Amino acid sequence: MDVRHASRGSLYAVLTVLVLGGYPFTRAQNSSVSDADLAKELQNPVHGWIYGVGPVLRLPTATRRDLGQGVWGAGPTGVALYQGEAWTFGMLANHVWSFAGRQGASVNATYLQPFVSYTTASSSSFGLGSESGNDWRTRRWIVPLDVSYSKLVRIGASPVNFSFALRKYLERPAG
Repeated sequence: MDVRHASRGSLYAVLTVLVLGGYPFTRAQNSSVSDADLAKELQNPVHGWIYGVGPVLRLPTATRRDLGQGVWGAGPTGVALYQGEAWTFGMLANHVWSFAGRQGASVNATYLQPFVSYTTASSSSFGLGSESGNDWRTRRWIVPLDVSYSKLVRIGASPVNFSFALRKYLERPAG
């Protein structure tokens, strides 16, 4: 995420999501690329809280049909999070509707990313989150639960983050 100061006390963030490899439940090869989502948000830090809203744009960049819908899409996106001394928690959400692209294809999808993490004084972090999606056309949800551990260390003058995560699907399409 590229974060810049838009004005005194405000942050302007641009988030680009592009999956290399494959999504779960597809036969995608590691050399595949998904559709790309670009989101812009104006964020305002207030007493540890950061919140923002803006547009999301979906680009038909997938190299395989099972990794993207082949359509252009747009919709609203928003984020709200609290960042304290040790705790960080919040939610990123967006909804995309298609407006152009491959004939017969359409998108009406919601993305929800709740998260919580605790960071110790020794720079270890424990996290819990999800990257859930709902296709409103088929009424199918994908709801993974992610549990993670990471440790920030210095190698020379450079900070390096080592992380480990486990994912369990609470809800997913059959197959």
